[in-house]
Amino acid sequence: MKLFAFDFETFLISPYNQAPPIVCMSYSWGGEEPSLVHVCDRQFWLQLWDALTDPDTVMVASVV
Repeated sequence: MKLFAFDFETFLISPYNQAPPIVCMSYSWGGEEPSLVHVCDRQFWLQLWDALTDPDTVMVASVV
């Protein structure tokens, strides 16, 4: 089992924008060093896809 711990940073929440777009993601996967990747970087989508489709991965989101 691998742990994928992640947190999304978004644009500011406003009265008419309750689900603001993602700006970047910080994550650590399987005990590796933490990383930060911007949503425009292809690596963002590759890492997220790999974590979502890996049956041995447990995803943990940080909510503040």
